[in-house]
Amino acid sequence: MRMLLLNPPFVPRFNRTGCRWPSRTKSDTVCYPMWLAYVMGWLEKHGDEVLLLDAPARSLTIEGTRSRISSFSPDVLVIDTATSSIVNDLKVTSELKKEFGITTVLVGPHVSALPKETLEMNRDVDYVVVGEYDRVLAEIAEKGYPNTRIIQGKPFEDLDALPFASEVYKKHLRIEDYFYSLCRYPEVQIMGSRGCPYRCIFCVWAHVFTGRSVRFRSVENLVDELEYIDSELPQVKDIILEDDTFTFNHKRVLEVCKEIKNRGLDVDWIVNARADVPYSVLKEMKSAGCRMLIVGYESGNQQILDKNKKDLKIERALQFSRDVKKAGLQTMGCFMIGLLGETRETARQTFEFAKKVDPDFYFFSPATPFAGTEFYRVCKEKGYLVSEDWADWVDVEGYLKNVVSYPDFSNEEISQTIDEFLWKFAFRRRFILKSMRKILFHPYVEGRRFFRSFIHGVKYFADRHRG
Repeated sequence: MRMLLLNPPFVPRFNRTGCRWPSRTKSDTVCYPMWLAYVMGWLEKHGDEVLLLDAPARSLTIEGTRSRISSFSPDVLVIDTATSSIVNDLKVTSELKKEFGITTVLVGPHVSALPKETLEMNRDVDYVVVGEYDRVLAEIAEKGYPNTRIIQGKPFEDLDALPFASEVYKKHLRIEDYFYSLCRYPEVQIMGSRGCPYRCIFCVWAHVFTGRSVRFRSVENLVDELEYIDSELPQVKDIILEDDTFTFNHKRVLEVCKEIKNRGLDVDWIVNARADVPYSVLKEMKSAGCRMLIVGYESGNQQILDKNKKDLKIERALQFSRDVKKAGLQTMGCFMIGLLGETRETARQTFEFAKKVDPDFYFFSPATPFAGTEFYRVCKEKGYLVSEDWADWVDVEGYLKNVVSYPDFSNEEISQTIDEFLWKFAFRRRFILKSMRKILFHPYVEGRRFFRSFIHGVKYFADRHRG
């Protein structure tokens, strides 16, 4: 059975499941189709004929996608989806189904959250897989189609059995097509674990996709992949470990660091981290090549953090930020405006908190209630959603829109506040000096990264102003 794994065409550089906030980004980030890549490797390992096609990264239109499908002649078309692109994804499914008459299987967090609704929206969808889909697709390839249109995925327990995502990237994708605004170009994204034990009400992966149970790759297997990237992809300058929370298990983090140093590996890596990692662990991470932490601070108001089940204290986050600087690590600070309970005052407190944290990179994003999350359920129940038409969740260029509105903090005010914070933070004297220092010491790598992100960001704001 021949399978085509498709990140479907939409707007150029649109991110789906490889990104936790599926959309086109203001900094021109283009994420790898990471989940499709893992499935690609698993299917190839079992001898199946598979093609992985990333249309947004290659700027392919529907016509270009048709041409690739025609030349491969697949039996099954597996389509990645996201809440913010589902209307487009269903349209693409229909067009390809009608032209080629192939079996269509939709995967991803959105259809995992709303499988019945997805099937009702579009009769051209043959199957929907709920949750992780590595083993399910392999079973379809081996045994044929099941008797039900809604297929329950199976959490992958033995992650060491999965081929390296980086091997798939090297063999099937163009690494040069991908760009992460906080990384040195080019970079790769891989995973060392699946699942997250924390209760944040807005995180779609843990709610409907990977679950709360954390499954780890062995330390040896993970460092094997770092070693593979170092030797086989020498052009790569940064490796992002896209675990929900790499620093969840401090003991394991130290074991990874020890293994990297024991092998004498000289690689630079970046991880997602909670703002509660002890200094002793941060220091070891730095000594093992960790360069940066992507940190979800979210809010600078304790009540907002508590209401949205972040399980983090402001005081601990501030101490963590001091420890990060002491350890010599950089941070990407992620902040959300529009979480449950948000007001103009709490939003202002988040901006002031962001200045205290003083990250090397930052982002203020709309708090988006993706389908399947507790955040979505509450917003729907209380009438906070400005639209339940999924097409309204992104604008015509694919940028994520704010879709919540509160009695004392309207949709329009939240959107204006986010743009104001993004602009003001970028033009803080301290932030400008930090950015210029990076460019001065690493003009080619940092300069190229900075100016691509900066120019795209300016274009975004110019387009918004004209609009």
